[in-house]
Amino acid sequence: MATSETQGRKRRGEYRAGRDTRESLMVAAERLFAEHGLDAVSLREIAVEAGSRNSGAAQYYFGSKAELLRAVLEFRSQALNRRRRQLLEAAGECPDVYALLVALVVPLAEMVGHTHYVSFLARLQAEYARDRRSINAGGEVDTSFRRAQTLLAAALPQLPPERFRLRFRLVMRMAIATLGEHERHPDGERLGTSALIEEIIDAAAGLMLAPSGQAGTES
Repeated sequence: MATSETQGRKRRGEYRAGRDTRESLMVAAERLFAEHGLDAVSLREIAVEAGSRNSGAAQYYFGSKAELLRAVLEFRSQALNRRRRQLLEAAGECPDVYALLVALVVPLAEMVGHTHYVSFLARLQAEYARDRRSINAGGEVDTSFRRAQTLLAAALPQLPPERFRLRFRLVMRMAIATLGEHERHPDGERLGTSALIEEIIDAAAGLMLAPSGQAGTES
């Protein structure tokens, strides 16, 4: 019995150690990818930055940079999905455009100063916008994001679908790029984070609510 209990404790300790190592590797990768880009960082450099004694740790746990990138997205999605769901619930059954933009932008903004995730997204956005396989991890990563996007489209029935998709893409790129810049250079911003969030949401609402060019042409 004692031997079985000892083995059980050993396995639990190994599991915790492995989980902690994975998390350290993801945090290190997030920062290095944000600062230098995906192509400029090797798995070995990530392992060293994470403080691992095994320089092949990132290769062992993730296999490739693409898988490590997806793991970072999945790792951060837990808090993002939870926070977005809270904001969507607070917005009620028929949320307006502003409330939905708050649900989309605020969870990201709240990570500024605590992680390097928004800068990581901004780097992906800038360098891999055409490679959707690198950015979209699928699964449960962006469930609340897709929900907010669907509700936003429903709140803007006057926009043809193709125009909504274009404006939504512009809004999210603007928000991520602006927050990423603020995350990298907070001292260079005259506005604090809260005021910057308000400006982003106001600008996003202005873009989403602007008259459709197609409607103007038809009139």
